[in-house]
Amino acid sequence: MKAPTVANTSPASEFQFFGQVSINGASKDLTVRLRDNSGAAVWSTTLHARHR
Repeated sequence: MKAPTVANTSPASEFQFFGQVSINGASKDLTVRLRDNSGAAVWSTTLHARHR
C-alpha cells in the first residue's frame, strides 16, 4: 500500500484513494476495488453470490 513518508501530506500529492463497487448482472457477484488517484486498482476482492 502506498503511504506518505511525512505526516499531514496533501491528498493531491498522490495519496488519495477511492473505492469502486461493481455487481455482475449474470452471476450477482460483487467486486470491490480500491483505486489510487491515477485510477489503478491497488486492492480488489470479489464476494460471490449465494445461489439458492
